[in-house]
Amino acid sequence: GPFAVIPPAFGETKTNSLTLSYYLAINGFRVLRYDGTDHVGESDGTIFDVTLSAMNRDLVGAIDYVEKRFEVHEVGVVSSSLAGRVAIRAAVEDSRIRYVIGLVSIVDLESTLSAVYRRNLIQGYVDGSIRGTANILGFEVCDRFLGDAIQQEYHTLEGTKSDVRRMKVPLLLFASERDVWSGPELLRGVARLAVNAGNN
Repeated sequence: GPFAVIPPAFGETKTNSLTLSYYLAINGFRVLRYDGTDHVGESDGTIFDVTLSAMNRDLVGAIDYVEKRFEVHEVGVVSSSLAGRVAIRAAVEDSRIRYVIGLVSIVDLESTLSAVYRRNLIQGYVDGSIRGTANILGFEVCDRFLGDAIQQEYHTLEGTKSDVRRMKVPLLLFASERDVWSGPELLRGVARLAVNAGNN
C-alpha cells in the first residue's frame, strides 16, 4: 500500500498521531510516525533548541529511512500545526513527497503568534526586544527559533504562498471553522494557489 509519513506537530509526540495513523492503516496505508529531535518525546535533545529548519531535516530524514528500510521511493505527508508549514517547504525541496495533507496547518507564523500573545514576536526579535528565550505556543524555546524562521522565510504568509506556488504535487488543506490561528478563508486562499499552479 501507499506510504504516509506523519511528522509530529509542534509540541507533540508520535503518540498524538496514533489515532490518525490507525485510520490510515485500516484504509490500506503504511504509516511512519516519529518524535522529532530537539523536541518533546523520545528523540535526542529538548524543545528549547527546536527550529523549523530542524523539523524539516527530521522529516527528510524520516523519508530517507522509509526509502532505505522499505525500498519505497514515494510518500505522502500528513501534517498539522507548524509541521504543516514544514511539510509544504519539504515538498518543494524533496521530489519523493507526492502529496501533502495539512490538518489545520499554521501558514502565517507571524500572525498566529501575534494572535496568541497580542504582540508581534517576529518584530520583537528583529528590533532586539526579544533575546535569549521566547514562548512559542506554550513552550520556552531559544530565540534562535525566531531567527531561523525569519532567515528561512517560514514566518510570513507570503513565504508560505511562495513555497506553494513552487510545489509540483497536490496540496490538501483542512480548516476548522472556529480556528483563530488558521481559519478557513486563510487556508482557502493558500489552497487556491496550489490549484492555480496545477497541483490539484
